[in-house]
Amino acid sequence: MINSRWWLRVVSVRLLLLFLFFSGVDISAQVPGNGSVRSESSDEVSVRLARLKARRFLDKEQALGDFYSIDSSGISLFASAEKKSAGEPEFKVYWNEINYLRQLIRDSSEASYLKFLIEKKSDRISADRLKKINASGQPANKSRPAQSGSVQDDSLLKGIRIALDPGHVADDIGMAKLEKKYIEMNLKLANGDSKKIELIESRLTYETAMLLKSKLERQGATVLLSRPEHSDFENWLSTSFSRVTDSLFSTNDLSEKERTFLLTRATKRAIFKDVYVGLETQQRARKINAFQPDYTLIIHYNVDETNTGWTRPSSRDYDMVFVGGSFMKNELEKQQSRAEFLRMLITDDIDNSILFSSYVIKSFEQVLKVPTAQQSDAKYLKDFCLPAGENGVFCRNLMLTRLVHGTLVYGETLYQDNQTELELLSGPDIPDRVGEVANAYYEAIIKSIKKAVH
Repeated sequence: MINSRWWLRVVSVRLLLLFLFFSGVDISAQVPGNGSVRSESSDEVSVRLARLKARRFLDKEQALGDFYSIDSSGISLFASAEKKSAGEPEFKVYWNEINYLRQLIRDSSEASYLKFLIEKKSDRISADRLKKINASGQPANKSRPAQSGSVQDDSLLKGIRIALDPGHVADDIGMAKLEKKYIEMNLKLANGDSKKIELIESRLTYETAMLLKSKLERQGATVLLSRPEHSDFENWLSTSFSRVTDSLFSTNDLSEKERTFLLTRATKRAIFKDVYVGLETQQRARKINAFQPDYTLIIHYNVDETNTGWTRPSSRDYDMVFVGGSFMKNELEKQQSRAEFLRMLITDDIDNSILFSSYVIKSFEQVLKVPTAQQSDAKYLKDFCLPAGENGVFCRNLMLTRLVHGTLVYGETLYQDNQTELELLSGPDIPDRVGEVANAYYEAIIKSIKKAVH
């Protein structure tokens, strides 16, 4: 019998050991003065591994040192360079508190996790509280059915919780133009005819998620869809927008000047982009985290960034996937971001996400027959991402890769503006190509679970 969460922790340790081996990192240390070798203490190993993880997966430009420190006592986060110079951590976790905090993250909402950090500051957790950690390392309030090596395919996913997040929100071409996630062009066919193509990415992602949901549920999985089919933007705009701007102003997330602009002069596009999208994305993340999934799949379709305006077809076509990490220079200025940086540093979320993403990208290759992107294939991969050690898998600090906890993959399949994909993805009904994308995700999940079982 094997529990899926236990297996993910085991393989993450194996991944880390392999990474250390191939990186040439020695977990022994020289004793100063006599050249002899001694074993490192557990705290010294913790320092070494945490620094390695921060450098390898989290600190993209090695420019975030003003906001955190890792030393023999633990991990500290600072609100500013001045606070670090003054030795005043915003919050700190000591090495013997790591397991306690991991369990708190698993069992609590992100708001409760942040509240705990703010109240804790740099105080130590009492010994009595530390003793209450569940000996198995599992959340005390949640028990998952174990998976047996003898299960049949129709029950392989029983007890597995999977969250699906279909990217974007538009449900018609008008909304898609507001969102700027659409393609309209007249495509010249091989026979000389012309065909009008209209693609809405949010429709493609929703159709993919619905097909995948059906396949997963037939195998016994419990599946959450993070958004409905139809957007509520227009209703939100007429009923909630004014109240939301007042709330953001009261919490200092909007200045008086910004609030006045939004309420009196902002275009609908500006309101959508600058206010609604962020709030809607945060709502999705809260919904997913409350569900406590074993896997989260964030589903997107891509375009060729060099194909300005997307009014003509491109010859380029790639697949890629993202996981959390790769914070840029100014991306630890908000308290919530610092808390999520700490979470990624002390949990196995990134390690497990990389492992699962390796299954996903290989499945894309096998099912979709499209090349896997290398870091040189897109400017944003070079500028904003860190390679995660698996072909086609990149750390990137997108809102959902930062806010969603646990094992996730943020998939970017196909270039919608590719000459071939334009035809394959268009049609009045759900195209077969969309079904292939859903099947690629499905096969990755099945293979990762079967690997755990056997």
